[in-house]
Amino acid sequence: MNFDEMDQDHLEAYGFTHLFERCLNKKGGETRLIDNFVYNIHSHNEYSDKYYWRCAQRPCRASATTYEDLARLNAKEHNHDCLKDVD
Repeated sequence: MNFDEMDQDHLEAYGFTHLFERCLNKKGGETRLIDNFVYNIHSHNEYSDKYYWRCAQRPCRASATTYEDLARLNAKEHNHDCLKDVD
């Protein structure tokens, strides 16, 4: 089965269970807000259409992967608190 052919249940089995919000940073670049943490784009896999994101707060090593409208949080934990007042 190709990644593009996966249904909702298969995506959840691969850990894609988080919703995210599309945002722009101060310079107009795309960011993602996932569980009140901001992520900057790191790379894009054109074959699978997955996007890879890193935490915007350096030197935090937390990362996430997005596919369509779902996100998967990767293994590294954040080394800082999340944003408090996110609307």
